Amino acid sequence: MFIDANHTEQMREMILRAFPSQTYEGTITTDDDALDDPDLDDHKYVYEELKGKQWPDLSHDFLDSSPDGFVLLTEGALRAYLAAWLMRALDESDGGEHVRDYIVYAFSPTDDMVPDLTAFRVGRIRCLTPDQRVVLRSLLIRVAESDPSEFQKTLARGAVELIDAHAG
Repeated sequence: MFIDANHTEQMREMILRAFPSQTYEGTITTDDDALDDPDLDDHKYVYEELKGKQWPDLSHDFLDSSPDGFVLLTEGALRAYLAAWLMRALDESDGGEHVRDYIVYAFSPTDDMVPDLTAFRVGRIRCLTPDQRVVLRSLLIRVAESDPSEFQKTLARGAVELIDAHAG
């Protein structure tokens, strides 16, 4: 999908600049205090994989097995770790496209669905730094312009519009 290797490299450099590599010490998931609950296995898996790590330390295996794991993160953890999912979304190998699809979906408006998660998604966009929003928006524009799926293109355009309308 992403034919231009130079643009991919520019995107990687943007991610590196916008998302500092540092160990995040705060609350990771919205349910860190209840991880013994068997209904929260996904939260526990994400927590255990991220705890004490920097985003470049996250493996492709983890990202591929939890392509939507970033939606479980607190705002602080999202700012600290989203870069790993964004980097993986740039990969054309097995797994990268699944992560990319989840990123597109997770930031697109859902006002035609029940429940409407648009307000939650706007909150996620607003919690990112301005530079991080630029990176996310750039990836979404790239999907909107070059994804083979018209459905994904439409979702990506909606996500860009959501960022543009609520990033301030």
